[in-house]
Amino acid sequence: MILRRTAAIALSTILLILCVSTRARADPITQVLDALNVNNVYISDLVYQHHEAQQGDEARLQAAVDAANNQGVAEKIALLQRFPSNIHTAAEAATNIGNFEDFTGVVIVVWPHGVGLSTDPLTDGEAAQIAREVAPYCTGSFTTCATAAADRAIPVVKSEKSNAYRSAAIFWVITLAILGVVIGGVVLFFRRRTAKTIASLGAFSLPTEPSAPEEPSAGVSFSGPDSPGLSGGAVAEPKPPGAGS
Repeated sequence: MILRRTAAIALSTILLILCVSTRARADPITQVLDALNVNNVYISDLVYQHHEAQQGDEARLQAAVDAANNQGVAEKIALLQRFPSNIHTAAEAATNIGNFEDFTGVVIVVWPHGVGLSTDPLTDGEAAQIAREVAPYCTGSFTTCATAAADRAIPVVKSEKSNAYRSAAIFWVITLAILGVVIGGVVLFFRRRTAKTIASLGAFSLPTEPSAPEEPSAGVSFSGPDSPGLSGGAVAEPKPPGAGS
């Protein structure tokens, strides 16, 4: 009887140690990063072991990610059981994963203590607001919690993108308007300067009068060989006054 009791206590102790060691063991961060570098969905083995996810949940998560991608919002989802000691919240884990992966979309991380979203396309306030809205879903199922967060993030990210495009458009319109004013001012300045230069040069130039045509000498005429009354092309000399004809 004592032997059986001792064996039972020893077996219970071993099971307790195994349980504690399993809970204390964090999900390998390199495994998480490698998986999300290739795929958009990751569910750790520890989550399956603790029955926080079921078969078919990965397909549900992938469908949520595909729905977001179809609307122009990139997402990645990770269901984890425990973080490394240097990470304390799901939001911190999501942001670190996004930074390490150089991912510009939304990273959603769910673990036993809640859900967190990365703050690259979202502001801190927007990510926290989505986490608060989907918190009731997280007590029942990791997968339901993640899909709800993925769905909530779509309109928020689209609104952020629209605001960013609008701000960029306004910036370029203002920049082009200023550039047009500057160019117009430079052109007008040089035109006025050129006109003043031309006017100054014109003031120094004096107008010249045309010379009168030269009058032929009186009493002398030149005729060509075909002139009447002359032969051989001789030049007729004028007669002195009083000479007979």
